[in-house]
Amino acid sequence: MARARKMTRVVRGKRPMFFDDITEDLSVSMIMVLAQELSVLRARLDAVEGATLAKGLLSETEIAEFADREDTLANGEKARQDLFSRLFYLVHQQAAEATGGDTSTRYADVIADITKT
Repeated sequence: MARARKMTRVVRGKRPMFFDDITEDLSVSMIMVLAQELSVLRARLDAVEGATLAKGLLSETEIAEFADREDTLANGEKARQDLFSRLFYLVHQQAAEATGGDTSTRYADVIADITKT
């Protein structure tokens, strides 16, 4: 089975700034990602725990013990890394833009293209 390639999302063009300092924009972006994640997580956790307890499938003690299992911890770590990727998306994008292929050869090519017209 072919493995799906992960496409990187990079938006081209100038990014709107809402504050005078870029770090403030980055901070607000990170806070909004965290707030969104927390809201979704809380709603799903409440639904799952409520349904599990209401149906008598597990007790509160069993739910707590399940959280300490090795596979549960590994899945949690992967989810955390995915969250960090989304959280620091703008920081990573800015770093990629700052270093993204800007070589002296590319610079010379751009200058050559500009002078042709």
